[in-house]
Amino acid sequence: MIVVRNFGWGDTHPGTKTRLDKRQDRRPLFPVRLDFLYSINPDCTSIGFTTGLLGRKIAANTIVKTVINAGLEAAVRQLARELAPLRVYGVSPGPVDTPNWGALSDDARRERAAKLAATLPVGFMASADETAQAYLFAMQARALTGTVIDLDSGAMVGA
Repeated sequence: MIVVRNFGWGDTHPGTKTRLDKRQDRRPLFPVRLDFLYSINPDCTSIGFTTGLLGRKIAANTIVKTVINAGLEAAVRQLARELAPLRVYGVSPGPVDTPNWGALSDDARRERAAKLAATLPVGFMASADETAQAYLFAMQARALTGTVIDLDSGAMVGA
């Protein structure tokens, strides 16, 4: 899998540099430079992105998140074509039931989670383990490319 890092070029291994503009394959990659792709390893088989349902579900006061997520999902499709045979996919988790909900007490977190879960078609939020399974599936599914997996407990189709 490709490591996505902050902007700039860097070493893939000590003493080794990989630059996308020096790659052997001269097919167009993007109309802009992809400085954020840190390394391309010959053993690499996929690039995974995390997106969110706000790229496709309208919600008030979320324009920035909407644009970012919609752009990432479009990039998944475009990159799958331009970087083939490298696989490119996205995972779009919805609400995930974890203890990492900010500065909420355990009781407040459970109460908020229960209220949110009651609005979802399946009646519960995915666990962190279930979310990790979606990423593992995407990494291992050799025919998966150019698509986004929604793991959102039905939030996309819910009210």
